[in-house]
Amino acid sequence: TDSKIKKIKETGEPIILISNHQSNLDIPTLLGYLPLDFAFIAKKEMKNWPLIGGWMKALNCIFLDRKNARQGMKDMKNAISKVEDGYSYVIFPEGSRTENGEVGEFKKGSFKLATDTNARILPITIVGTYEVQSRKSLKITPNKNIKIIVDKPVELKNMSREEKKDVHNVVNKIIKDNFKKEKNL
Repeated sequence: TDSKIKKIKETGEPIILISNHQSNLDIPTLLGYLPLDFAFIAKKEMKNWPLIGGWMKALNCIFLDRKNARQGMKDMKNAISKVEDGYSYVIFPEGSRTENGEVGEFKKGSFKLATDTNARILPITIVGTYEVQSRKSLKITPNKNIKIIVDKPVELKNMSREEKKDVHNVVNKIIKDNFKKEKNL
């Protein structure tokens, strides 16, 4: 993992980090353990959350309006502009935290930022945060088995238009396979 991160940092190019979404703890877990500069693509509602909203604004997070298509398009154009300016972003393409602890299907639209900018995609698999705090509870249970698996970057520049249309399934499979491997150890 360290060598993959080092190579990413050396290029200086923006990257789109695509991760499964297990728990409210995923954001601080990624921020605490990945030595990269990045912000998050988040739902618009988070902008007004006490403390977190202000902190996310300061990080240059992009807030997407998922209910208003026109505003959502403007938000996405803003995100594309930021990536072209060198910013890297994390996207949770399942759309929300997992209901059952498994990796869900990825929304194709979540990959538009990467496909429109040809930014590399870094598949990230989070394991163990669901056991700390699931979506169903506010209770926090200690878990020393939290893991982040960083896979090799997916290079969109080398893909055909048809391959890019299926990249959400390609990355979903990478993350699901890593998740299953880690869970079965």
